[in-house]
Amino acid sequence: LPVRAAPFANARQSDALDNGDAVFLCARSHDQDWFGVVYDEAGEITGACGVSEPVPSRRAYDGPCRSGWVPSAFVRLTATN
Repeated sequence: LPVRAAPFANARQSDALDNGDAVFLCARSHDQDWFGVVYDEAGEITGACGVSEPVPSRRAYDGPCRSGWVPSAFVRLTATN
């Protein structure tokens, strides 16, 4: 699944995810067609990405993990503890 630099189909592809990779959903585009995601290189959910707690205001992600935008139609939502 292509990861885009912005929530547009013609935005630069910055990375790609494999089927089954886990990501944090951190944003949604105004048209709800795209999710802003943060993920580690291994495709797993870890606290190392620094997005497990709420932030006081909206901002661009600047942590140690990768981030970008993916089409929401290709994301299956699951909950973890």
